[in-house]
Amino acid sequence: MTEQQIIETLATKVMGWSELESIFYEEAKSFPAFYLRDTGGCGVVEKESNRYIDYDWNPLQNIADAWQVVEKFGSMEQFDIRRIKFMGLIPIKIYDITPKAICETALKAVA
Repeated sequence: MTEQQIIETLATKVMGWSELESIFYEEAKSFPAFYLRDTGGCGVVEKESNRYIDYDWNPLQNIADAWQVVEKFGSMEQFDIRRIKFMGLIPIKIYDITPKAICETALKAVA
């Protein structure tokens, strides 16, 4: 898988975000929504009141973004098979937990 494919898979299958199909935020099916960037990673759009917030999201490169993936698995039902797989595969040594390791583990859990 390419980096963009990994990010798209994590955004949809783990985070549960819908992909923006146009440049108009108002047309999003739900929020947060994401769109792939030509330069790598993706943009995420959230709606607060009557304004939109757009920010970069790349869990392969940014530990804070990768940690959102960990938190998403942590918030799943206790006996959700994806959560069980993820918790069983994530490295137990803290220094082995890198953004890439988190993403690889998440992909295995949703496969």
